[in-house]
Amino acid sequence: MGFVLIAAILWHILAILAPPQQAPKAGSEGRDYASYHYAAHAAQAGDNPWDLDRIEAAAREEGTRTWLHPYLYPAPFLLLVWPFAQLSLGNAFLAWGLFQELALVAAALALAWGWRGVHGAVGVVFVALAALMYGVAYGVELGQANVLVLALVLSGTTVSPEAPRWGGAALGIACMLKMSPALVVLWWLWRGEWVAARWAIGTGLLVCGLTLPLVGLEHQFAFFTEVLPRFGSGDYNGLSIKIEMFGNHSLASVWHTVTLSKETGDRTLLSPLSRALSAASMLTLFMVMAVAFRDAPAEPAVRAGQLSTVFIAMILVPVYTYEHHLIFALPAMALCLVAIAERQLPRWTAVPLGVAIALLCYPLPDVKAFADGVVTTAWPIAYAFVRESKTLALLAIGSATLWIGRGQSSTIRPEAPAGTTLADTQA
Repeated sequence: MGFVLIAAILWHILAILAPPQQAPKAGSEGRDYASYHYAAHAAQAGDNPWDLDRIEAAAREEGTRTWLHPYLYPAPFLLLVWPFAQLSLGNAFLAWGLFQELALVAAALALAWGWRGVHGAVGVVFVALAALMYGVAYGVELGQANVLVLALVLSGTTVSPEAPRWGGAALGIACMLKMSPALVVLWWLWRGEWVAARWAIGTGLLVCGLTLPLVGLEHQFAFFTEVLPRFGSGDYNGLSIKIEMFGNHSLASVWHTVTLSKETGDRTLLSPLSRALSAASMLTLFMVMAVAFRDAPAEPAVRAGQLSTVFIAMILVPVYTYEHHLIFALPAMALCLVAIAERQLPRWTAVPLGVAIALLCYPLPDVKAFADGVVTTAWPIAYAFVRESKTLALLAIGSATLWIGRGQSSTIRPEAPAGTTLADTQA
């Protein structure tokens, strides 16, 4: 295992240092991080950080960028960015990348410690998968913050059984960096883990209050009442990226692509039909999870299966889910591999789950090149299958973790009675 761990770390370092597979657009210094950087500048000047014109003006004043993606996250995220924003954009981008690498180490340690009751090697498997997954290095390349959110969620959920206040506080901070971890709070509420859920909600409110000196109440209120509610329609604060772009792995993207009229349809907003179908899919997903987890036993593997399924839902539910968001599938992928090894999943699942894991790790540019150059749109069904292959892989992994989270995996390999020897079990 030590050799695998060292090899994985070295491979990840090489992936980080290697030139990007897709050259960045001209004038995109600081990549996605630049939006956070100048949103912090705007907030520091007393302006609205969710105002795209204002943060682009801040970038132009420094002579670094002429265009930016809109800022999309709650105000407390800017407390995290603010120290980095005191540096030049180039230096801040490098420091932010190092910070995310440290967060990846924290996520691996949290999972290895918190899931030690599942399998002793689960942490090493997680690290190996993180090294192989294209989306991990790609997220660092873009200056994204998903790794930090994953580290906080894993830390919060692993300590919550013994220390629900600390676990809830960690998750509350995660929810105020990105909103999708709120699904974990719903999971706690369904499980009856009231203390952890209350502390998550209370901590979220507290950090919003602590952010008031940087982002005023008026701007924060506008975000929660005007900006955030529009996310469900695909209006991500003016984000101009097409929903049906190759590599959007959400359920909403699937319905949008199926129902879109390319002559009259809006490419950046869900139609009423696609929005209704997306909402029905999400409701069905939540109902299946609720029923499956209702009477499940409180075993480490079962708890890990439920949490992993929630992570998969965090990827599928938003309208936009890019390659760098796939890191939230890493715990589920690691769980599936150790579950197959321990026969907590049927051996035949090794083939479809192995293919699913390989697809989630495989570089998206190569998948798109295969679809455009080999399959082509002349074969629309085959092209759609390749385009949505990673979404299908997420559904396959989520189905496996859902099975584990039901607590039924023990029926595949029942516990041996006390005093039974290895020879007795093989007789």
